[in-house]
Amino acid sequence: MLGVVVTAGDGEVALAWQPPPGSDHILIRRSPGAGAAYESTVYRGAAHAYVDRALRNGVTYRYVIVNYARGGGVSTGVPTLVTPEKRR
Repeated sequence: MLGVVVTAGDGEVALAWQPPPGSDHILIRRSPGAGAAYESTVYRGAAHAYVDRALRNGVTYRYVIVNYARGGGVSTGVPTLVTPEKRR
């Protein structure tokens, strides 16, 4: 995954990326915090950006962006931690 940009907003997180050549689709998994026992898939598709809304401000979320190649290969994923905050 290339050029991953993550932006926190008021109750939301925006993620943008540049998929590598040969990409079939992207999968984004989210969990509340680095040590959370569960994850959920919040996006699956071929876009280059996703906005996750209705999040709780002050809670740190962990996202992992995984690339699935046309030939069947799967990347290890790009992890990131981000905390939405209300802007003043």
